[in-house]
Formats: sequence, C-alpha cells, structure tokens
Amino acid sequence: MGHFYTDFMVVLQGRYPVKSDMVSALTELLHIEKESVYRRLRGDVNFTAEEMMRIAGAWHISLDNIVSPHPDKNRTFHLQTTGFVNPAEEDYAIIPTV
Repeated sequence: MGHFYTDFMVVLQGRYPVKSDMVSALTELLHIEKESVYRRLRGDVNFTAEEMMRIAGAWHISLDNIVSPHPDKNRTFHLQTTGFVNPAEEDYAIIPTV
C-alpha cells in the first residue's frame, strides 16, 4: 500500500502515543488477539482494507485526508446536529466565495 499505509500508521500513532493503549483499543475494536495487533503495528502483516475502514470509522479518522494531495482543500462532511449550527472556521475556509 506504500505511502498511504505509512501515513495511516502515523495517524494511528498520533491517536494513541502509548503503544499498549493502542493495542488494547485495536484488540477490542477488531476482535483479534494482541499478538495479531502487534504484528500489524510492526509491519509484519498489513491491516486489511476492512480493518482500516473500521478503525477510521471508530476513531473518526478521515481516509480522504490521508489519500488527498491537498487535505487543506478537502473536508469530509459529517452531519452532526450540534456542529452545523456553529460551523468551524475551516469549514468556511473551503467554501468558494462568489
């Protein structure tokens, strides 16, 4: 998977700087053994696409932002009733002005 996979792993490490916490969270989320998680984190085995999507969904990681060459020009749309009333500044920044 190359660059995308490496960037995905960097994002994971940023979410859980303490490796044991990340392993516990991934074990619970993916329903796999701890040793299987450690093999994935070491790079012996890659996360499957399905596992990556489950992680991204549960941890609110935008795979679009990892893949996109211009993440500052993309914003994943998540309708949250509490967030649309007062959008963030970065939401306004990507809307083209007329």
